[in-house]
Amino acid sequence: MVYSFARLGPLLSLCLSRAIALCILWSAPTVLAADPRDLTSIELKESDHLRGSCESVQEGKLIWRTVYGETVRFPIGEVRTVKVSQPWVLELNDGQSVQGSWQIIDGQLVIQSRIFGELRCSPALMVSAVPAVTGKGLAAESTANAAPATSSSAANAAERTASTSNEAPPSSLQSLLRESSILLRPGEWNLSSGLSYQHSHTLYSPTDSRATAAEFRMQRGITPRFEAEVNWRTYWLNTSTLVVPTSAGGNVTQTRHNLIRSGNPEISGSTLLEGEGVLRPEIVATSGLTIPVNAVKDNALFLTRVGLEFLKTSDPGAIFAGVGWIHELNGWSESQYKLRDLLTYHLGMAIGLNDELAIGFQAQGEYLPAIKDRKEQLIATSVETAEGKFWFNYRLTHHSFAELAFLAPLNDDTHSTTFEFTYILRY
Repeated sequence: MVYSFARLGPLLSLCLSRAIALCILWSAPTVLAADPRDLTSIELKESDHLRGSCESVQEGKLIWRTVYGETVRFPIGEVRTVKVSQPWVLELNDGQSVQGSWQIIDGQLVIQSRIFGELRCSPALMVSAVPAVTGKGLAAESTANAAPATSSSAANAAERTASTSNEAPPSSLQSLLRESSILLRPGEWNLSSGLSYQHSHTLYSPTDSRATAAEFRMQRGITPRFEAEVNWRTYWLNTSTLVVPTSAGGNVTQTRHNLIRSGNPEISGSTLLEGEGVLRPEIVATSGLTIPVNAVKDNALFLTRVGLEFLKTSDPGAIFAGVGWIHELNGWSESQYKLRDLLTYHLGMAIGLNDELAIGFQAQGEYLPAIKDRKEQLIATSVETAEGKFWFNYRLTHHSFAELAFLAPLNDDTHSTTFEFTYILRY
């Protein structure tokens, strides 16, 4: 028995050493693997699955690092499904650069731009992609170093809190383009209140007017493709007119009129007709109804409005345009003038200097046909006003913005200059 145990000792030692060596070899791929927080899987069109992480996209080929530390390349067109959640900088074949997360779903590239939302196109249009330089590791490290939750409910609550705190806030460019075609997400609110001052004076005219107005606007996302809006305006108008004497004689006198009036509220909606692609703009249809609140003759008409808005983005900028048609309807009492149709239009561009500051410029105008009374007698000729608007938007806090705007005339039919200040709350 002593001899048998003596022979078993070296044998057990040899088996133990080989078992330890196998364990080390088995754990070696884990040592070479990428950060577990960055791991995901890729599915090719041949139904092959491979776990690992995406390092970059170069010249139309996706560079993939497997969990074993090997680097392989796949033509982007052969990928069926892959998801990348961290911020990336993507370059498309039309020269456009986009920053955001991206994924390929059933062979279609879906880009979540940090400024402009969701873009969809063919993966073949992506030339290159590299990870963006951000501080994404800070939140992950703080989560990893936190004390473990004592129960599954506590873990779920902590996860919800972390996801809420790490949610990217809306950018100033999104806020600046809120009236163009960037729609709110379902359940999201946009509240804004503003003050404006307008000075209108016609050359060689005896009338000079100044108007101070307060406006409240409320927007809400109803569905992913529809947004509703209500806005109401109240203004104080100060008018000064010189009364020139007639041939019968008299002195030059000046009359002043002060008027405080509540404007007409408008209920409107915006519907997404076509999402933005790489080569096509986003198209949104707008419609609205203005309701008269009193029977003052120049304030007693219903107005119906329809229009189209177009938006084409290229991080960090955007070009937008719109055209609209307004039709007058009789209000509480019949108008003494014939009802008119008005044409509106605008064209502009905006640039997001960073997430906190954006600037924009647009040219906008209206065409008002000649005014006639019910007997077809001409009261006033047609007028086509045009003005330029320059404004910038600054993010104050996570969900609040301040906006300053200046509007100036661009042709002889426009005689007013306007300054506007708006406070926006988005949540």
